[in-house]
Amino acid sequence: MQFSGLNYPSVNRFFALVFFLMLFNAASALAQRYTIYPTDTDTMVDFAPPEPYSHFIFYIHNLTDGELLFQWQQIQADIPNGWIVGMCDYGHCYGQLGISGTMDTMRPNHTGIFALGVEPENINGVATVSYALWEASTPAEIDTITWIISSNNATGILEYSIQNSKANNRRIYWVEKNNLQQLPFVFGDELLVYQNNGQVVYQGKPGDAALCSAMKFWKDGMYFFEIRNHHSPNEILSVLLK
Repeated sequence: MQFSGLNYPSVNRFFALVFFLMLFNAASALAQRYTIYPTDTDTMVDFAPPEPYSHFIFYIHNLTDGELLFQWQQIQADIPNGWIVGMCDYGHCYGQLGISGTMDTMRPNHTGIFALGVEPENINGVATVSYALWEASTPAEIDTITWIISSNNATGILEYSIQNSKANNRRIYWVEKNNLQQLPFVFGDELLVYQNNGQVVYQGKPGDAALCSAMKFWKDGMYFFEIRNHHSPNEILSVLLK
């Protein structure tokens, strides 16, 4: 039997396209099983009053018709000495920062929390806390949840930096010590680098090779790069070194 008017290569391409769209829709459905807010970068930059205890909350919303089970693992906890910290997840609260854990099962169309609790106790500084978060059925799909919280009594450089991060859509640069050949975001006439306690750890030219050499020996955590320019406003960048 013959069929007139059929172009077999075109038919094959059509079914290939349909198959691709089915796979794409399936992958999209899998990727959209839940959403994390209020930030679109999974990083929260904010202030904590000296007291009392304050919570900084990420919300996790189950978009599916089934149950989801979330697990987490600590990546980083850089806390100024003397601060009181704790955390809560969906179903549990802890008087300290947990190393790993499993939330209660989240029912369809429900919302849970993943929260950091902080009381700086009138001590200057910045806390940087990161956790890996994943749904138990897809452990390879990991979200990195990060809080960068400054005390209200922090030095002017820290306060300005966090305000600058907010104004620039929480622009934070992640830098790995084993990949320090160049820092393309660092430019200008002069560079000062501050630790999260306000202490200057580097002063020199932005493109100086000595900067990368020095960074290899710095402690992991948050640093603030103040870029000074002779003919334009200074800029401060938040850099998370790992």
